[in-house]
Amino acid sequence: MRNIYLSLFSFIPLFVFGQSQDVVTQITDFEVTTHVVKPHEDSDVSVNYISTGFQNYQFTDLEGGTHDIYAELGQGKTVVLAFMNYFTTMCQNEVKYLNHIKDIYQTQEDMVRLWGIEISELNTLNAGGIDLDVLYQNWGLTYPLINLDGLDSYLSNLVTSVPTYIVIKPDHSYTVISTISNEEDVLSHLNQSILTASSISADYDVDLYNVEHDYCNGSVNLYLSVQNTGVLAHTAFQVKLTDNSGTVIDQVNIPNTLTPKSRVEVSLLYGANQITDTEFNVEIISGYATENHRNNKAEVNLVESMTSSSGDIQLRLQTDDYPAETAWHLRDNTIGEFTDSAGIGANGAITGLTQGLHTYNFELDDNHCYTLHVYDSFGDGICCSNGNGYFKVYDTSSGALLVEGGNFQLSEKAHFRILPEMIGVDEYVEHSSKEILSINYYDLLGRSYTEPKLNMVMLKRTIYTDNSTKSEKIHLK
Repeated sequence: MRNIYLSLFSFIPLFVFGQSQDVVTQITDFEVTTHVVKPHEDSDVSVNYISTGFQNYQFTDLEGGTHDIYAELGQGKTVVLAFMNYFTTMCQNEVKYLNHIKDIYQTQEDMVRLWGIEISELNTLNAGGIDLDVLYQNWGLTYPLINLDGLDSYLSNLVTSVPTYIVIKPDHSYTVISTISNEEDVLSHLNQSILTASSISADYDVDLYNVEHDYCNGSVNLYLSVQNTGVLAHTAFQVKLTDNSGTVIDQVNIPNTLTPKSRVEVSLLYGANQITDTEFNVEIISGYATENHRNNKAEVNLVESMTSSSGDIQLRLQTDDYPAETAWHLRDNTIGEFTDSAGIGANGAITGLTQGLHTYNFELDDNHCYTLHVYDSFGDGICCSNGNGYFKVYDTSSGALLVEGGNFQLSEKAHFRILPEMIGVDEYVEHSSKEILSINYYDLLGRSYTEPKLNMVMLKRTIYTDNSTKSEKIHLK
């Protein structure tokens, strides 16, 4: 199936984050190269189990919903309280993991009730012009958000830093997880505490915590982020892709041993029409009978959302105050090769850039699809807490800005497709800000084609997601 390219690509931004992570590289054959990122050795996370009963609270969230801790515990649910405040970056960084935890253990399994607790006092929020409803939207929370107008004496003794997580078992005993410095800590400790609360073994657990994709000209690039969130080392697993009927599309054996909290990013590239379903499932298969299977699956709905341009591309990257944390690479997804990079050493570790504005020019191939990765090894992006860094990608033939970014965490991806030389390309660029739904080609007899033909005058019809259309004559030379 993967006759063009298959690799397990390193989760590069994690190499330097914390200054204590190691990378183990294994080449199993010409198709598979793995880079496993080990966890931080200097983690100071505090985990305290308290056997006495947690005090009951009745909460009202920002949407007016009411929540009673004892009522949920009485139904056999585990309650997770995520204490946060609006100005702590780590609190915002953890939202994606909390959304994942809520999706797995509440939406799918109905084991948990997860609530976010904003600890700031209302007068502080009002003085700062902080609208929690806007915060809720901007951070992307999918779980209820509650404001207590400060903490009472009972909670103040438990919540001494943010983020802090309290996992309450149905028997009213609880675990306090705090002093969190690294992202892998919360994902592991929350998984383990939730499983333990339900008397489920937490020894073996690989968590498929994030799945991304780009889809262009029929080719599919999958990015699977996996972490060992169990207590013991996990030796090897399998990635299986199936369609909605259960038919296997592909199976990939991942031979690496993951120690607790270790992470790996699996990149799978499939050529045009190798995957014909636009909806399919991804699953991690473990060889351990007691492995937690609840967080091993994800659904993929392919959406083509490439920005299109001519082949003359320019990348402008302004570093922040810590340029040694910044790197990038450009990959040609059509042939599965890296086109260029900067700030990355031979072993894949981030070596960084010099401070200032960097400009790179590329002449890219027609009808090819590309992905630009920009990394920050510390996990705070390149804008805006430590300098106003940014990256911008331009179509130099038209001067159009294709994509820009900088306010991210560990990494950001930008995908774009290079259009063939054609009449009307300038007109096409003017519409590039709209998302394309479909493109069809017709010859002068009205026959439909999936791709334009060389040396033939054709009609190109573009349909956008707002249902607007554009028709133009093209002539590929």
